Amino acid sequence: MVKKKISIGLFALALVGGYGYHTYAATNENDQQQTQVTNIDSSIPVANQTTVETPLLQGTPDPDAVNISEVPENQIFVPQSVTIGNAGRSINSTSIMTESEIYARETDIGLLLRTTYTTPENVEITFTQGPALLDEEGTIENLISRYNGENIKQTQINGHSAIVVDGTVRKVVHLITKDHLFSASSLNGTVDDLMNVINQVQE
Repeated sequence: MVKKKISIGLFALALVGGYGYHTYAATNENDQQQTQVTNIDSSIPVANQTTVETPLLQGTPDPDAVNISEVPENQIFVPQSVTIGNAGRSINSTSIMTESEIYARETDIGLLLRTTYTTPENVEITFTQGPALLDEEGTIENLISRYNGENIKQTQINGHSAIVVDGTVRKVVHLITKDHLFSASSLNGTVDDLMNVINQVQE
């Protein structure tokens, strides 16, 4: 039973923080997948590869998707406005993000929410909210183990533990509360951009 709970908890962290640490996850499974990609027969035509990949890009509607209007307001902690940079500018959620742009998914581990903020400078920040299934210490240890050789710092944000990753490819901030794990990540933004979002989480 304990092993099952730990497995579910680790799976939850992978789902919620996936956008944050996907680039840096150092698991055997990823290594095997990389090996398989590397060893693809070079005689396979590119057209065939494109045909195989196209359905993944097009995709079918997610059967677990939930209309955000059906999610109780007291379960949504996605920041509704974001202050950008030192200029003190504020972007209202209606100009960069509407409820229809918040992707909600009901899973075995609970409700997952995801959205993207875009600044006037075209910085894209992906934000996710999910349930915290491990205790704080376990969550921190698991998150830290996911980043390989990156600049990682543990800090406090609004009285909650946080992990800041100043990565070479992606910047990530994870906020750990009693009931939730929040993550903000960006390929072209700074840690400060992410902190502007995470600092406005009010649980």
